Amino acid sequence: MPKKSVRYRPGWHKILGWALVGVGVFVAVINDLALISVPTPMPGGHSEFYLVAGIALAAWGGWWLATFDRPTNVAR
Repeated sequence: MPKKSVRYRPGWHKILGWALVGVGVFVAVINDLALISVPTPMPGGHSEFYLVAGIALAAWGGWWLATFDRPTNVAR
């Protein structure tokens, strides 16, 4: 039986994945707004920790969206 070339995830994975991507991008953007003196709800103002956390959340959301599950076309 041949393997499927694309793995499908359930619908709730897509909802969770897009939510994590959205929150991650939101955290990174709000953090960068603190650089131009816009009041920010982030405790402590601008911090590189928030940027890294936002990128990590967006990447984790990408995993839930099955972005990293695609097979490569490398000959075996």
